[in-house]
Amino acid sequence: MTVQEFYKLIDLQDEMIKGVMDASKYVDEHIETLRPLMERLMVLDTMESAYDELVKALTDDPGNFKMFYVQSLCAVKIHEKYEKLGVSDDIFKDTMGCFKR
Repeated sequence: MTVQEFYKLIDLQDEMIKGVMDASKYVDEHIETLRPLMERLMVLDTMESAYDELVKALTDDPGNFKMFYVQSLCAVKIHEKYEKLGVSDDIFKDTMGCFKR
């Protein structure tokens, strides 16, 4: 699953997608620095501290589009785990539906 497929799955509004994709350029340019924080964001014991560090790392983020993109990349990675466990896309969508609120 790609980020774009994830956005389609959760029915994210086009206006939001545009803002996130504009912000994605910064994240993509800094992905090597951000990747360890993203890995920690997906672990219950380290997610809060990782989030705090990401907020500091994703400077100048009006609308939190950079953070949303980072979280979207994490969701795509989690989707891979769901697939391996045999969890359906319907359940994944229900679980990740919080992103569009």
